[in-house]
Amino acid sequence: SSNKKLQDSASEFWGSLLSLNEDDKPFVNLGYFPSYSILMGAILNYGYLHDAPSTKTCTSEIAVADTSDGGPPQNITAWLRVVSACCKIRKMHAVFSPSEAEDVLVIVISLFLDRRLEGLLLILGDCLNSLISYFNTSEWESSCLIVAESISKRGQDGS
Repeated sequence: SSNKKLQDSASEFWGSLLSLNEDDKPFVNLGYFPSYSILMGAILNYGYLHDAPSTKTCTSEIAVADTSDGGPPQNITAWLRVVSACCKIRKMHAVFSPSEAEDVLVIVISLFLDRRLEGLLLILGDCLNSLISYFNTSEWESSCLIVAESISKRGQDGS
């Protein structure tokens, strides 16, 4: 939605629905969770250029130009909040496979490196921490290498 209040309300709604109580139990029993493909579709609609080299921006000019104040589009904040919430419920429901979580982590790192999104460093940092915490120890050992290689290749493609 282009309505900021609606975006904020929707991301707060999903965040509260997907949060866990002190016993790591959901507050609400859900039959539906956003999927990897839904979240990827949303980030692509935002304007993320999945295969862009590092010398090119990871976001399209149109998506950033559409904001009224010249800052980052508000919908990316909602996307980051929902991804963070999805990561925090892994004990209850794994929204991502390890390889899907790797893809999302590469996207968040790429967004972190986009200078036009500097105003979102706190929410990006929270999402990054949630994604890293999503992996168990054995998954992280291989996944961090895969993510590092992917980021490295992205940088080499632009040189």
